[in-house]
Amino acid sequence: MLFHKVPRFIDNVEVNMQYNLIWVTVFVIGFFVISYSLGHIFALISAYTLERIVILFLNYPSVFLEMNYKIRNKYMDKQITKNIARIHEIDVWIVYWLCWPHSLTLEFLNFTPFVRHVLKTIDESVWTLVDKKYAYVFGSQRRDINPRSWFELMEHFVLTHNTGASSRMYNYLTIYGFFRNMSLVLYLCGLVGFYHVFFHDISYLHEHIIALSLSLIFASVLFLLFGFTKFWRRYSQEVIVSFIFTEMESDGTQKNNKRD
Repeated sequence: MLFHKVPRFIDNVEVNMQYNLIWVTVFVIGFFVISYSLGHIFALISAYTLERIVILFLNYPSVFLEMNYKIRNKYMDKQITKNIARIHEIDVWIVYWLCWPHSLTLEFLNFTPFVRHVLKTIDESVWTLVDKKYAYVFGSQRRDINPRSWFELMEHFVLTHNTGASSRMYNYLTIYGFFRNMSLVLYLCGLVGFYHVFFHDISYLHEHIIALSLSLIFASVLFLLFGFTKFWRRYSQEVIVSFIFTEMESDGTQKNNKRD
């Protein structure tokens, strides 16, 4: 009888191991699928909110990279007035107040000299080379179309004909996307912390710990916001400068990229 029970016991163990292996596999696959989906969801939300706020107060990097500080000061005086008027629009109002730390920080930044450390410019001699190269490649003047359109044309040209610059652009794209998404995630964590502080009874000690944690979280949120702005600008700089050094043969193939 003993020898008859052992195989049954071994069979049960093997069956349990198989079930456990199946559940572990399902869990791992589900974890990666959910993480991947959440990553895309946060990327879409942050692009619609944080990126939109940066554009609202600082404009696209392809715009402010071309402005010297005197021109930008005159431009921003009009832009700030225009933005304040736009805040009353329902969609802008919602985005503005949903991400109020980002909005108020960037709005305040525009009135301080520190904005120069966030918004760098490209020298006029470089833009002269860009205009010559743009006219040669596309057969038209860069200033005849809006900054977003000519930047997209240059971006596509560099991605198609300059593999070295493409890898650097991808690195900047990954970094600024990470900073943007993490700024949103930490901000949401901070809101959850605020909820626990104001709607739950907590001890005096825990209150101070949570207050310190929230301060660090919101400091990190703003740090990530400026990191996002910096690497978005670096991405745009890479596109603009690499465009000058990207050449192609008459048949459209890559010729020689001296910058690489």
